[in-house]
Amino acid sequence: MQNWSKGEPSLDELLRDDMMDRVVASTGMSREEFRSRLAEIAHRLDARAAQSGADGSGDKPRVAVRR
Repeated sequence: MQNWSKGEPSLDELLRDDMMDRVVASTGMSREEFRSRLAEIAHRLDARAAQSGADGSGDKPRVAVRR
């Protein structure tokens, strides 16, 4: 397992972790489908935060998604 003590891991780093095999398998999706779904959710959360006028003062969710 990787040492993430210097910041938050990206979604891709999380999905490479062996423990995620069980999580992804429980969804009935492939890793790519799972990643795509999570990225879509992150995008929606980001858009909702932008619409609500989040100004970066802690109201906006932090999303670490690399594309």
